[in-house]
Amino acid sequence: MINSFKAANIDVGSLSVSITPATGVTGTLTTGEANSGTVTIPAGALYVKIENAGMVASGDTPGNITVNGQPFTPGRIEIFNAIIDPQNNEFIFLPEIEITTSGARVRYAYFG
Repeated sequence: MINSFKAANIDVGSLSVSITPATGVTGTLTTGEANSGTVTIPAGALYVKIENAGMVASGDTPGNITVNGQPFTPGRIEIFNAIIDPQNNEFIFLPEIEITTSGARVRYAYFG
């Protein structure tokens, strides 16, 4: 996937404003799920979605997962997005995210 933006020029009388878009990025969408162990989403993603699906398949158990050491209850879904630093006109990418589960089904997706 490639994002590209066009520059914009705005003229209002004697006022002229030029807007240069942030540089587009190329990446890959990665998806997965697990019910045991640790999943590490690498630093540098533009988008991350995490879901604690709880007990939805054989072998799953209900309960919390942890995301960077913080409890994440069953049914919870969070989406994180990189933001643009307007001063430097570049993306501020997401940090590494560590997801740990010991029975609950975790589903994740990230683009980066």
